Amino acid sequence: MEPKRIVFSTATPNDQGGIIPNEVIRFDRFLKNPVILKGHDWEGLMLGKMTDIRLEDNAWTGVPVFHRLTAESREYDDLYQAGFLKACSIGGLSQWKSDRRGKPELDKDGLKLCTGFDLYEVSMVSLPSNPDAVLGS
Repeated sequence: MEPKRIVFSTATPNDQGGIIPNEVIRFDRFLKNPVILKGHDWEGLMLGKMTDIRLEDNAWTGVPVFHRLTAESREYDDLYQAGFLKACSIGGLSQWKSDRRGKPELDKDGLKLCTGFDLYEVSMVSLPSNPDAVLGS
Protein backbone atom coordinates (compact mmCIF):
# COMPACT_ATOMS: atom_id res chain seq x y z
CA MET A 1 0.00 0.00 0.00
CA GLU A 2 1.36 3.42 -1.01
CA PRO A 3 1.95 5.73 1.99
CA LYS A 4 -0.38 8.71 2.27
CA ARG A 5 1.29 11.96 1.18
CA ILE A 6 0.16 15.29 2.58
CA VAL A 7 0.67 18.79 1.23
CA PHE A 8 2.19 20.93 3.97
CA SER A 9 2.80 24.18 2.06
CA THR A 10 1.89 25.91 -1.21
CA ALA A 11 1.98 29.49 -2.45
CA THR A 12 -1.79 29.72 -1.92
CA PRO A 13 -2.89 32.78 0.08
CA ASN A 14 -3.44 31.81 3.70
CA ASP A 15 -6.04 33.04 6.16
CA GLN A 16 -3.42 35.22 7.86
CA GLY A 17 -3.41 37.52 4.82
CA GLY A 18 -0.13 36.35 3.33
CA ILE A 19 1.60 34.15 0.81
CA ILE A 20 4.64 31.97 1.50
CA PRO A 21 6.20 31.21 -1.89
CA ASN A 22 7.63 27.70 -2.21
CA GLU A 23 11.13 28.94 -3.00
CA VAL A 24 11.52 31.00 0.21
CA ILE A 25 11.12 28.04 2.59
CA ARG A 26 14.44 27.07 4.15
CA PHE A 27 14.69 23.48 5.40
CA ASP A 28 18.12 23.57 7.09
CA ARG A 29 16.83 23.40 10.69
CA PHE A 30 13.82 21.21 9.94
CA LEU A 31 15.75 18.47 8.16
CA LYS A 32 17.92 17.99 11.26
CA ASN A 33 14.75 17.22 13.27
CA PRO A 34 11.70 16.86 10.95
CA VAL A 35 9.09 16.79 13.69
CA ILE A 36 5.35 16.57 13.40
CA LEU A 37 3.58 18.32 16.27
CA LYS A 38 0.02 18.62 17.48
CA GLY A 39 -1.32 22.09 16.61
CA HIS A 40 2.01 23.97 16.87
CA ASP A 41 2.51 22.89 20.49
CA TRP A 42 6.26 23.48 20.67
CA GLU A 43 6.34 22.48 24.33
CA GLY A 44 4.52 19.15 23.89
CA LEU A 45 5.77 15.80 22.69
CA MET A 46 6.15 15.18 19.00
CA LEU A 47 3.67 12.92 17.22
CA GLY A 48 6.17 11.67 14.66
CA LYS A 49 8.33 12.88 11.80
CA MET A 50 7.85 14.01 8.21
CA THR A 51 9.60 11.84 5.62
CA ASP A 52 10.05 11.75 1.84
CA ILE A 53 9.79 15.54 1.45
CA ARG A 54 9.31 16.69 -2.15
CA LEU A 55 8.31 19.71 -4.17
CA GLU A 56 5.76 18.42 -6.67
CA ASP A 57 3.05 20.21 -8.63
CA ASN A 58 3.99 23.51 -6.91
CA ALA A 59 3.38 22.05 -3.46
CA TRP A 60 5.67 20.84 -0.68
CA THR A 61 4.58 17.34 0.28
CA GLY A 62 5.72 14.63 2.64
CA VAL A 63 4.76 11.36 4.25
CA PRO A 64 3.98 11.62 7.96
CA VAL A 65 5.28 8.77 10.08
CA PHE A 66 3.67 8.66 13.51
CA HIS A 67 5.82 6.99 16.18
CA ARG A 68 2.79 5.32 17.87
CA LEU A 69 4.66 5.21 21.21
CA THR A 70 2.03 7.34 22.95
CA ALA A 71 -1.75 7.12 22.95
CA GLU A 72 -1.90 10.56 21.35
CA SER A 73 0.39 9.57 18.45
CA ARG A 74 -1.61 6.37 17.88
CA GLU A 75 -4.84 8.40 17.89
CA TYR A 76 -3.48 10.91 15.37
CA ASP A 77 -2.12 8.14 13.15
CA ASP A 78 -5.45 6.28 13.22
CA LEU A 79 -7.37 9.47 12.36
CA TYR A 80 -4.90 10.26 9.55
CA GLN A 81 -4.99 6.76 8.08
CA ALA A 82 -8.80 6.74 8.22
CA GLY A 83 -8.92 10.05 6.31
CA PHE A 84 -10.49 12.12 9.08
CA LEU A 85 -7.37 14.09 10.05
CA LYS A 86 -6.25 15.47 6.72
CA ALA A 87 -4.72 18.92 7.25
CA CYS A 88 -1.44 20.34 8.46
CA SER A 89 0.30 23.67 8.97
CA ILE A 90 3.91 24.84 8.96
CA GLY A 91 5.57 26.62 11.84
CA GLY A 92 8.79 28.55 11.97
CA LEU A 93 10.32 31.99 11.60
CA SER A 94 9.01 34.17 8.78
CA GLN A 95 10.29 37.37 7.23
CA TRP A 96 7.81 39.61 5.39
CA LYS A 97 8.41 42.27 2.75
CA SER A 98 8.07 45.62 4.49
CA ASP A 99 8.57 49.34 3.95
CA ARG A 100 11.22 51.48 5.67
CA ARG A 101 9.04 51.85 8.76
CA GLY A 102 8.67 48.07 9.09
CA LYS A 103 5.04 48.06 7.98
CA PRO A 104 4.22 45.04 5.76
CA GLU A 105 4.00 45.86 2.06
CA LEU A 106 0.98 44.44 0.30
CA ASP A 107 0.81 43.11 -3.25
CA LYS A 108 -1.85 44.09 -5.79
CA ASP A 109 -4.30 41.68 -4.13
CA GLY A 110 -3.71 43.16 -0.66
CA LEU A 111 -1.63 40.21 0.56
CA LYS A 112 1.61 40.20 2.56
CA LEU A 113 4.53 38.51 0.79
CA CYS A 114 6.90 36.29 2.73
CA THR A 115 10.53 36.75 1.67
CA GLY A 116 11.98 34.00 3.87
CA PHE A 117 10.63 31.20 6.04
CA ASP A 118 12.81 29.05 8.31
CA LEU A 119 10.78 25.87 8.72
CA TYR A 120 10.90 24.46 12.27
CA GLU A 121 7.99 22.02 12.31
CA VAL A 122 4.89 20.69 10.59
CA SER A 123 1.77 20.38 12.73
CA MET A 124 -1.29 18.25 12.26
CA VAL A 125 -4.34 20.51 12.58
CA SER A 126 -8.08 20.39 12.07
CA LEU A 127 -8.16 23.64 10.09
CA PRO A 128 -5.06 24.72 8.15
CA SER A 129 -4.16 28.36 7.59
CA ASN A 130 -3.26 27.40 4.01
CA PRO A 131 -6.42 25.82 2.53
CA ASP A 132 -4.31 23.62 0.24
CA ALA A 133 -2.26 22.07 3.09
CA VAL A 134 -4.25 18.85 3.05
CA LEU A 135 -4.06 15.15 2.37
CA GLY A 136 -3.46 14.39 -1.29
CA SER A 137 -5.81 12.22 -3.27
